[in-house]
Amino acid sequence: MLDVVKKHIDRRLRLPQLRGFTDKDFDSPSHARIQQEIFEQKPVLQFLYREYARLFIRSASAVPPAGRMVEVGSGPNILKKFVPNIITSDVARLDGVDLVFSASKLPFKDASLDRLFFMYVFHHVSDAEGLLNEAYRCLKNNGEMVIIDPAINAFSKFYYSYMHVDMLDVHAEKWGFSGGGATVREQYCPPVDRS
Repeated sequence: MLDVVKKHIDRRLRLPQLRGFTDKDFDSPSHARIQQEIFEQKPVLQFLYREYARLFIRSASAVPPAGRMVEVGSGPNILKKFVPNIITSDVARLDGVDLVFSASKLPFKDASLDRLFFMYVFHHVSDAEGLLNEAYRCLKNNGEMVIIDPAINAFSKFYYSYMHVDMLDVHAEKWGFSGGGATVREQYCPPVDRS
């Protein structure tokens, strides 16, 4: 019964350009091109992403000109419109993506990056603790990792369960962390000082 409801909702609400795409197609070059076209045609999306990008732009503005910033999971490269000198990356070879790699093993030397950016990517990561360890390894002293990701609440549980192509298990009891975890209450966290 739930599958019937999900298919009905999907047929009614999905953008026509994305009908027929499944979670397996999400990282394909054709999907990324369609996402880019939709972004360029929809002023409301451009406004929203400008708002989402503010934290990344603020963080990037403090990086010296020779600094290195990497966006993990760039997809259709929306953040690069706001931070042009960012190194883009994804798990799939997509138009405009600079590097192809998995977030589980970042291909950078220890303490070599000034910034790591994740825009709506972190919930795709199966081993969050491993990624955080990799980020810590790659970031310079006073480097920053900036993450914007969906909040898991009643609406998003419904949305991700019935209306979105992502394979996000909103009912999972574990998400790569052991122990009790913590809640970050600040919108902006200062850089870590390892000295």
